[in-house]
Amino acid sequence: MTEGAPSFHSSILTLDLSRQSLAAAALEPLLGCAARGALPALLSLNLTHNPLLLGHSAAGCGVISELPLGRGGWHLGTLRLAHTHVGDRGAALLAEAVGSAPALHTLDLRYNEPPL
Repeated sequence: MTEGAPSFHSSILTLDLSRQSLAAAALEPLLGCAARGALPALLSLNLTHNPLLLGHSAAGCGVISELPLGRGGWHLGTLRLAHTHVGDRGAALLAEAVGSAPALHTLDLRYNEPPL
């Protein structure tokens, strides 16, 4: 790599992880990378159609409150969580987190029915 050239990961603006059968625990490494400065330009994260069960387990509750800011590593403008089983508790935690995410302008929570 040429000295002074941006690294590949620093230029990623959108990350689409939809339909990957991800559970909430699978997002821990992503948040850890964000905290270490990976993906600093990330503006849009799409997690739709994953059985995340955010707000239904201890892991899910911890993850959902950190998604908008990526543990301080990013400032998302768009967060898509449709069809992820967010639930009432997860929505409440997310509402608190959104208050500290001024860049967030689009939050997609459509079709979040509780799991059967």
